[in-house]
Amino acid sequence: MLRFYANANLEPKRIRVDLWRIIYAVDDEFQQIAVLAIRKRPPYDYEDVLDLLAELE
Repeated sequence: MLRFYANANLEPKRIRVDLWRIIYAVDDEFQQIAVLAIRKRPPYDYEDVLDLLAELE
């Protein structure tokens, strides 16, 4: 699990599909999923996850 939290209601996660990573956030309160980014990896760099979460607010 990714350890970045801009909003306590959002839990950021990722799914690996071959060399691709789908970064998404789960909002349990509203039962919604938001796709934050789809990226080809490597390199593995998730430093902008807080910025992506901030765009949801």
